[in-house]
Formats: sequence, structure tokens, C-alpha cells
Amino acid sequence: MSTATLSTPSEQPLADLHEVLEDDEESKKFLGDPIWWRCVDQIDRRRILNPKSAEYKNLRIMFSEVTFYIFFLIVLTMLVHTSEGPLEHQTREHQLRYIAQKSQYRATKCGLRSVRDVRTFWSWMVDDLIQLSEVQPLEKHAPAFMMNGQAEDVTRAENIRSMQTSFPSNDFTVNHHAAVLSDPSAFTIILGPIRVRQLRVDKNKGCEVSKLYRQLISNCYSKFTEGHSESREFFGSSQTPSYLVPAFEWADSSQTGGAGITSGGILALNTASGASYPGSGFFFDLPHNSSSARSMLLDLQESYWIDAATRAIVVEIPTLSPNTRVVTTTRILFEFNPTGTVTVSERVSSFPVHALSISAGHSEEAAALLLQILTLLVLAISATWIVWQIKRLGVARYFAYGWNVVDVVITLLLTCYLAYKIQTYVGVASAEALSSEKIGHPDYFPPLAAKAGVPLEKAATILSCICLLAWMKLYKYLALWSPLRMLVQILLRSTRQLLVFGALLVIVVFTGFSFAFYAGLGSVAPEYSNITHAFATAVFSLMMSLRIDPKLYLPGNDTVGALLTVCYVLLVYFVTVPMFTAIVLNAFYHDRGCEEKADSVSSCPAPSGAAEPKFLEGNSRRWRHSLGNLWSMEKDVERRNPMAVFLYTLYKSLRGTSVDFHHDEDFGLPEEQDIQLKLLPGIVAQRWFERKRRLSYLVDKNLRRESHRDSTDDSRATSAGTGSRDSSVKEIGVVTKLLERTREALHLPSATEFQPELPSQVSENSDARGPNPTDLYLLDKSAVERTTVSRTQLQRLMEEDRALPLLLGTTRAIDVIRRFKFPDDNPEISHPVDKGPGPVAQLQEDWYRKLDRLEKTGLGVETRENPFCRQLMTELDRAIDQMHNVWRNDLRSLLEVVGNLAEELLELIKSLDTAKANYILMLDNDAEHALAQLRRKSTDSVNSSDDHQ
Repeated sequence: MSTATLSTPSEQPLADLHEVLEDDEESKKFLGDPIWWRCVDQIDRRRILNPKSAEYKNLRIMFSEVTFYIFFLIVLTMLVHTSEGPLEHQTREHQLRYIAQKSQYRATKCGLRSVRDVRTFWSWMVDDLIQLSEVQPLEKHAPAFMMNGQAEDVTRAENIRSMQTSFPSNDFTVNHHAAVLSDPSAFTIILGPIRVRQLRVDKNKGCEVSKLYRQLISNCYSKFTEGHSESREFFGSSQTPSYLVPAFEWADSSQTGGAGITSGGILALNTASGASYPGSGFFFDLPHNSSSARSMLLDLQESYWIDAATRAIVVEIPTLSPNTRVVTTTRILFEFNPTGTVTVSERVSSFPVHALSISAGHSEEAAALLLQILTLLVLAISATWIVWQIKRLGVARYFAYGWNVVDVVITLLLTCYLAYKIQTYVGVASAEALSSEKIGHPDYFPPLAAKAGVPLEKAATILSCICLLAWMKLYKYLALWSPLRMLVQILLRSTRQLLVFGALLVIVVFTGFSFAFYAGLGSVAPEYSNITHAFATAVFSLMMSLRIDPKLYLPGNDTVGALLTVCYVLLVYFVTVPMFTAIVLNAFYHDRGCEEKADSVSSCPAPSGAAEPKFLEGNSRRWRHSLGNLWSMEKDVERRNPMAVFLYTLYKSLRGTSVDFHHDEDFGLPEEQDIQLKLLPGIVAQRWFERKRRLSYLVDKNLRRESHRDSTDDSRATSAGTGSRDSSVKEIGVVTKLLERTREALHLPSATEFQPELPSQVSENSDARGPNPTDLYLLDKSAVERTTVSRTQLQRLMEEDRALPLLLGTTRAIDVIRRFKFPDDNPEISHPVDKGPGPVAQLQEDWYRKLDRLEKTGLGVETRENPFCRQLMTELDRAIDQMHNVWRNDLRSLLEVVGNLAEELLELIKSLDTAKANYILMLDNDAEHALAQLRRKSTDSVNSSDDHQ
């Protein structure tokens, strides 16, 4: 999975795309691109602080993906946790243990382990199987009704076991009782009758009697093959009892209610054939009455229901454990091989009751239903996300990233899982024998294995695969955490090599040894009796100890066994297995960071004793510094985790606070935010389209796509107008594209990477054509007229090209926009370029052409270093450094004096303010005193006048 590896210091695609990502239009092509996951350590942290940047937008998508995936993992974990695996396992083990013990410890010694031929099979059916379907007294199972410490009423249990069949014509009613397994340790009900099904083959079909012994035998019976040698003919005779005639007639799976089964299992006594048998065949139901069942089996034996054409007998027993609410279907398979031997295998399926239908009556059922709904919601969101990414990135780019393939696989598996669950619900609801009125009736066989057992087993298998892939995908998100990034990088880097090496090992080594062991020891050793067993033995011998039979290497036997074993041990154990460790070590030391860390550790060994306290002190200081600056992203923002910077920016933006450190003070008015390219000088337009071509080349190179010319593309039209590129394009064939895709997948270098970079054709021929001032301004007029440049784009262009600020006379884009977009508002500002190709324009043109040729050609002059000049430069540097130090000290002293003077001036200003306030207060007091005297005099004069009168 090389496409999922992290970037190394030698491969920095995001650093190469730094110029592209600053362009708003070009950066949209990388929205949601997998390059952000592969190169998460190269994201510019300072640009994340701008909510309008490409880094912030993509980190927002990554954060949403991580949040959704955590929710998906929680739902998946709860879904697995609520599957009631322990109860199902205990019920299944109890069923197997009961059948095995019931058949093994009988006095007749004709148990399940004693079935070797047809005679012992009928003995087991008559003596042991009848007891499984016999109605047992309910009083024996009363202690087993203990649930949560309280015993249920026996009469209520008796009502559960009692079922009635009414005949309306004569008002006759028949009472039925469900069969109970005669096991005192548990209470288990048999749901319906026990069904026995046979699969047969046609004579002389799939085989042929040789002429060599045709006089001895005329018929042959091959092994069972579905649809080829399967027999569907009636094989009864005129002496067959009438009630047994249906058992000799073939029925399909819809009538038998059976499911397909494959040989092998826990009770397999001999080597399993691995054959698959369908759900169709010849069947009969075993009555619960022991005497009726015994008579039926004896009649079938006398009617030769089993003969030379019989290849398999399937006995299916559906049971229910009321205490655990678990349904179990036990299918015992008896294979009658063409060699005359009989092998026994089994298949037990256990599943809870709430898995059969949609219900919310109990807490468990409600939780299961809620989880199913959440799983469906997760599937819908995941499918929508995948479709959006494929539509935006394209099929090739999307599947080039390994984790995207994992996403598609998980989504498909989720779809299959829900499809099997829905199939179970629909199948159970449509089966009449599984309805609430018929379930458990001795006359109706419930097809639990076909309707629920097989789909739920497949769903459980798919769920296990989903869990494995889902938890493995956590490696993708652990790369966001810096301490685990190196570990994830090593694991992902070695994954692809391990997969390729493992595939070659399986295809070449194990396949070769499996054929060799099969050819040399297939007729002697049972583990090499067929190709499948030989291949499995060769593969799993790596994980288990190699078991060698000493009989194969005794004197007198063939030496092929010893020779193959020695070759296997030497090639696999001593050569192949160490290669896996070598691949992991190679991936570890391939990372340059690991090498630098190893070199630093090896070159600077830490002394014991005194170094340990310093190390601990340094770590504690580092942690205190990190915790102290946890909420101040302004300090060391480049060393922060990109996701932490994004969360900080998101938090500030939600509060309405800007955290962009590169705040533009020259923002200007709204109408000064863009300008048409035709209003700017020709040199600016030329530089603009050169920059657009360069960005387009970088985008095409990183997106791994072919560059096709389009007449509507401004950059393509401009390049055609300037004549800097050839208009003829070679069509690339399908074979060439396929070879290019293969080279990129294998990470092989291309031929162009070994070619040196040369100056462009325009720069080479510029001097040959002669100076022409107007050549620089030959641009596509339509492209220039419909192009609009924003203030930020113009400012970025001026920062990249140092010649533009000199030609335009300013370093600010806002001044250029004001000068050329609003010339009436700035009459004092003029530009010589707008007045035509005069002397100044020609001088600028010549100077710019020479500067451009020097930049493209480069200064490849080789000179010898003069020791005297080198010494002189060193002394000059030293003198300049001393002068800088002196100036720095003088400037520091001056600043200190100015600071002291400023403090004294502040104190003086404060004193003057105090004196001014006191003076104003004094004037106010004098004015009030004067007013008081005037009032007193006027009062005295009035009093004196009154006295005279």
C-alpha cells in the first residue's frame, strides 16, 4: 500500500505545490485530494490560521472524516458487542455435547462415532435419533425453568407446549405437544419435526465402466456433483408403503426447506471430502411418537431407501432455548463415499430470536434495531462521501490511494451485511412454518437453516471482515498524531512490500511444494491426499510446528519424502521467513528521520548517573512549556500539530475572532479589490500568464494527468498567442497510457527525469531575432480582456517577481490598482509604459529581456578561489560584525537615554497638569469669594436704605 505511505523529506509534494495552493482557483483542484493525508506533516501551519485558505478547508474535511469514522467505530463496536456471542456459543456447545454424549454412551455401542457403513447408520437412526424427537414428560424439566432466581409455573409452561389442530367439518380437535430434549441440565424445545434428507447420483453418470472388467460389473456410481451427477428420479418400487412414497420423490429446496451444506466440521471422523450439497433431495419428517418413528425407519430400511446411489444424508434438528432466547439448527451430514466409507460431519448455527424479525418489544431488540438503523445511516453517508470524491477526483486518482480502496471495500461489505439481514427478515416473514401460529408445531418443519441460518452466518463473516478493516484503517488517522507518525509510516511503507512478497511466496513457493508433496506423498500421507490439503499443510506449517511422520523416512521407503522435507525447511524456514524481517528493517531505516535519530543517539551516548536528572529536568521543562503555550498558537505555530491549529482556528472563528497573523493592513475599499488585466501594463500581463502556465504545469504534474489543449483555457490561449509552445500535440495511445500507469504504480523513474533542464526556445531565439520592444506585449487580446486579477493575486505576483515592483514603482498592489483603475483620481501619477514603446519603455524592455535570459540560463561560471580574497572577505565580515556590535550597543544606550528622558517628560507633564488643575481651582475659589462679597454689600445697602426710610 505504497500510495498510503507518508511523505519523506526527499518527497515533498505539498512543498512543491506551495505556490499553487496560494492561488484560489488552482487550489480548488486539490480540495479533498488524498495528498493531504499522505503529506500531513508538510502542511503550512500559518496558512491554516486563514479560514479561506486551502489548508484550512482540507483540514476541515479531514476533521469531518475523522469525526464520522469515530462515530462509525462506536456503532460497529456496539453492534458486535450486542451480538450475544457467549450465549450463542454456550448453546451451540451444549447442543454438540448433548448429541455426542447421547450417541456415545449407549449400551448398544452404536453411537454417532460408530457409524461406519449403512448397517451402523440405520442402527444409530433407530436407537439414538428417535430419542431426540420423543416427547418427554415436562415435570422432569421443571428445575430448568429457573430464570433470575424464580421458578415459572409448570402449568403455564404446559400451555406453551400444548398446541391444537382443529377440523371445522366435524368439530374434531387434536392436541399436539412440542418435543423436548431429554437433557436434565437444560430445557431445550425441538421446533417441529426432525427432517432427514438424502442426495443421490445417477448410475453410469459421471463415470464409465471399463471394458477390462465390464463382464464383472455393469454399473458404476460416481461422486456427487450438483447439476451433473445428481439424481432426481423416483427410486421406489411397487412394494413401497404408500405413506413412504413421498420419501422416494425428489423435491427442490423450497419444498425441503433445507440449505446447502459443505462437508467437514468438529465431528468429522475421517478426512472430509469438502464436497458441497444443495438444499434439494429426497426427504421425510420423523414423527415425535417413538413407536411411529421406529416403524417408519424400519420400513424405510426394508424398502432400501439407502442404496449404492446414496451419497449424502442430512439430518436437521431445529431447537429453541427459552431461557437464553437462542435458536439453534443442528445439521448432521453423513457422506457415503464411492469407496464405501461413511464420514460424519456437522454444522451448528446459533442466533438470537431478535435476529429473525424486526421488533422492539424488549431492550435487547430495541438496541439491535437502533444499531441496524445507525448502520444504514453510516452506509448512506459513506456511499455519498465516496461518490462525491470519485466525482471530484476521478476514478484513477481516487483508487490510486490505498485507504480509499479500503473505504470502498468496507462500504460494499456493509451493503452485503445489511442485504443479508434484510434477506433474513423477508425470508422468515414469508415462511408459513415460521409464523407465530405454526412455529413449534410437530407437523410443520421450520426452514431456519435456509431462511435464517445461512444468511446470518454470512452476515457474521462479513461483519468480522468489516471489524478487521475498520480497526486497521485507524492507521490512517493515527498519522495525525506526531508521536505515532513514524510508527505508522514504517508500517504502511512495509505493507506493500510484504503483500507483494507474500503473494509471490504463495504463488511460487507454496504452490510448488504443494504439488510436489501431493505427487510424492499423496498416496501415503493423509494430509497430502489432495491438492487443497497439501497446500494448506504447506502454508500453515509456518504458523505451527512442522509435523513429520517418521514412517515416511524409515529405511526401505522412498527418499522423496525426506528430500522434499529438507528442501522445504531450507527454503522456507532459513531463507523465506527471514526475508519478512528484512523487509520491515529496510522500511525502518529507509526513513531519513529514523537514520538521523539513530546517528544522533549513537554518536552522543548519554553518560550514566548525572545525565538522568538533567534528562528528566529537560523533559519536565518541555512539558511545562507545552502546557503553558497550549492556548497561544502565536508561539511556535510551525511546530504545532496541523489538526490542533485547525481546531484552534475553528474555535476562534466560531467566536468571531480572527487569528490570521498575516493580516493585510492595505485592504482598501471594496471596489479596489480587483482590476482587469487589460488595464495593467503589458509586462504585468506577460508575467501573469507565465505564472498561470507554471501553476498549470505543477497541477498537471501532481495530478498525474495528461495536459490537453483547450481553446477556452486562458493559459493555453495565451501560450499559443505568444508562440512559446508548439501547437502540434502528439496523441498518446492506450498502450502508452497503460505503460505510464504501470511505471507510476511501481514508482519507476521516467526518461525525462534524467534529462537536464534547458532554457526555453523563446530565450534561445530572442537574440537571433533581434531586439523588438513590441514582442513582449504580443498577447492574446481575448484572454487579456476577459481576465480579472484580484488584489491578493497581484500582490503575490509582485512578491514573486522582484522586477515588477521596480518597474511599477511600488511594492503594494493596492497602489497599482488605484493608479491604473482610477487614473482620474490620481492625475499626478503616470506610467511611462502606457504611453507606448518610447525610449524609457525600450530601455526597460532590453533590461528585462537580459534579466530574464540570465534567470533562465543560469550563472554556470567556474572560477578558482583566491586565498587572499577569501582572507580579505573574512576580515571584512569580522570588522562589519564588530561595527554592528558597536552600533547595537550605542543604539541600546541611546534608547535607554531616550527612555529615561521620556519618563522624566511624563513626570513633568503630570506636574504641569497638577499645577494647572490647582490654578483653575484657585481661580474658582476667588470668583466665588468675590461673588459672596458683592452679595454681602448689596444686602447691606438694601438694609441701610430701609433704616433711613
